[in-house]
Amino acid sequence: MEVKVAGYNIDAEIIEEVKRQLTQIRNKLGPSDMQPEDHDELVKTIWSEAALFLEKTEFTPETISASYARISRYPQSIPELRKIAREEVKKARRSNKAIIFDMGHFSVAEHAVFNFDILGLSRFAVEELEKGRLDSYTEKSQRYITLDGDFVTPKEFKGSDLELYLETVEKQNKMYFKAYPKARTYFMEQNKEQFGNAFDPIMEVLNTTWTPDPLTNSKLIRKSLKQISGLEKKPSEYKKIIDRIDGFAKEDARYALSMGIEAQIGCTINARNLEYRIRQLKHSKLAEHRELGQKLFELTKEIAPSLILLTDPEEFKEATGRELKEDWLKQGKENIKKATQELIEKYGLPGHEQGRKLKDPKDCVRFIERTTRPDDLIIDALIQINSNVSCSDAHELAYRQATYDDKVEYIKKCLQNLSEFDRLPREFEESTMTFEAIMSSSCFAQMKRHRMMTLLPQDYDPSLGYTIPESIKAIRMEQEFIDLFAETSKAFYKLKENNPDAANYVLTNAHRRRVRITSNVRELYHIARLREDAHAQWDIQNISKEIIKLAKTKAPITMMLACGKDKFYDLKKEVYGNESKQS
Repeated sequence: MEVKVAGYNIDAEIIEEVKRQLTQIRNKLGPSDMQPEDHDELVKTIWSEAALFLEKTEFTPETISASYARISRYPQSIPELRKIAREEVKKARRSNKAIIFDMGHFSVAEHAVFNFDILGLSRFAVEELEKGRLDSYTEKSQRYITLDGDFVTPKEFKGSDLELYLETVEKQNKMYFKAYPKARTYFMEQNKEQFGNAFDPIMEVLNTTWTPDPLTNSKLIRKSLKQISGLEKKPSEYKKIIDRIDGFAKEDARYALSMGIEAQIGCTINARNLEYRIRQLKHSKLAEHRELGQKLFELTKEIAPSLILLTDPEEFKEATGRELKEDWLKQGKENIKKATQELIEKYGLPGHEQGRKLKDPKDCVRFIERTTRPDDLIIDALIQINSNVSCSDAHELAYRQATYDDKVEYIKKCLQNLSEFDRLPREFEESTMTFEAIMSSSCFAQMKRHRMMTLLPQDYDPSLGYTIPESIKAIRMEQEFIDLFAETSKAFYKLKENNPDAANYVLTNAHRRRVRITSNVRELYHIARLREDAHAQWDIQNISKEIIKLAKTKAPITMMLACGKDKFYDLKKEVYGNESKQS
């Protein structure tokens, strides 16, 4: 695992001073007719100025936090407060510690922001990292990148467990590289009409000289296309089609891969959230999680020591004189699990789940609960917030007086200028719905990015079966995948005997888990637009369609325009008829 600080915010005045000095060096020390003695004197002057600047300047985001923390209590303007903090960094750090840890104003730390490059982290550990609801992540996609088979070996595995893990992952990787070219050929054949007379020479390139390097492939395709006369498209257009089709093959072949496969993530996180993530990670049962937390701590504690303080008990006690209470992070989750198990054992488990069929996406999604009369609640909020009537009057109109047809027309008028890219009014957050979805690891990797809804996953459970892509069935490798998944599940249960948490690393992208999803209507629109769109990956598209379909049965009025972006204007025309307006 490799973690690098890619950037962090510092005061703009410091940046401007650095730019000024660099510009001075460029302008004054460039080619000129200056005499040697004058040149030497100028170098000394510039050197002295730079040395003084570096001596008195701390490149830290702490001064931003400290100056903003003083806004409410100090008479000076914000620029003046920033200047004071820049000139007195030690005092600014003491101020941060007092305001954040003594007074409890933790939001001050949110003004400091860090960027990280994280390489060689397992996909399983990525799930833990990306639990941060208010952080930003960009992950290297398995859809666009040909994997080279690199994977994380958990430190928990020793002896025969280690051998079993390595053997299983090797078989999974071999299956990926076997399925990928076959799936690519299948998708090429499915889209043959898009290539015309270029199909055969392009297939020859794909079957003989195709490499994981996209630049090399571009050259190979251009070379093969030069030999063809009367091409119907430009070489670059063929390359775009091939890349898209190649992505389909990669994303389906990846279902054979384990969650131990390495990933790369760009992460942006403020100091308040970073501190909490570090604390969570360092108390994890998994060595990889703890290592990530330690690396994040070591990289940031020197840059912003007054903001990253709750992560080390000794440093916290030295700085505040108080013990750092961490019992909840250490034992909270285990206490909940233990209490849950005791309650289940006391009353027994219902047996109606046994034998449930999960082959079709509609069997994998269930509606659990909703806000009472979700349409009416949203209409209630819209009426009150967009008028001067009282809450009780708005409630009376929405729930009792307005007819169903009145409500439909009201929402149509409210949303008449909505486009597929516009956010719905915040009043649509009033109504929520809860679903249970059984989804693959591959699907969950995408669903977890919808961090504003409440996403509560169970542990992965091989008894829930596997999700197998249709292309794998079409190339007649379904049984090979089933056999691989069965062997993987067997390895999982064996590894679980000694390492119940680390055993998850061996499970594949096809293995499933139950996820409890609670979302408001506004967020459901976002899910529909992104995940029901034709460009969405098929697995999450299938699950999302079922969620939205169920949601529309519970809130048919306010959910009337929820769909994929590509279908938005067709649906809008259906709802509005000739009145439809395209923004």
